[in-house]
Amino acid sequence: PPPPSPPPLAPPSSPPLTPPLSPPLPPPPSPPPSQPPSPSLPPGLPGGILVQQPAVALAFTVSGDIGDYTVSRLHEMAAVVAAAASVPISDVSMSIAPGSVVITVTIAVADSTQQQTVLQAVTSALDAPAEQASFFSSVSGGGVPIVEVTTETTSISSFIYPPGLPPTQPPNEGSDDTGAIIGGILGGVGGTFMCVMGYLVWKNSQKKKEHANVDIKTTTAVPSSQISKV
Repeated sequence: PPPPSPPPLAPPSSPPLTPPLSPPLPPPPSPPPSQPPSPSLPPGLPGGILVQQPAVALAFTVSGDIGDYTVSRLHEMAAVVAAAASVPISDVSMSIAPGSVVITVTIAVADSTQQQTVLQAVTSALDAPAEQASFFSSVSGGGVPIVEVTTETTSISSFIYPPGLPPTQPPNEGSDDTGAIIGGILGGVGGTFMCVMGYLVWKNSQKKKEHANVDIKTTTAVPSSQISKV
């Protein structure tokens, strides 16, 4: 007999398919650095608006000690600066720092045009050493010798706040409306009564006015002596 046929060979198994490896994902972006907190507004109503007012600043380095410059002497110095700048003294503010005594004068102005005018005025008044030596000569206590002076334009920062609204009263819950109804009725009756009284008064005044007009017309032919009696 013929030899038995060999068993059929199984097809070669293919290796399992593996998905292609994806490239590694980039790391997530780092969060942005936290912003510094905004400067807090000075105490007051919310919604303040920052306003920059132009100004001229003068820094006087003067001799002596900070105790030599009393309030009255500083006021005299402010008057000298105001006169040189041709501005009212109310527009001049002053501050003083110890050490080598530095007196800072700030002149508030209305706009940039006046700012340049004031800057030129004070600069020309303090241009020469001789002018600096005599600038504060009228101040009590023998004047104020100036060691050094600088001038520059600057601005004054201030906040403007909207007017505050009056607090609203919460409604009174559970209030009895009977009083309001009675008040409305009485108000209506009183209004009607006042209208009637007003009409009667007006009617009476009209009658008097008509009577007066008649009297005037009838007395036009009467002699003046009798008219004066009327």
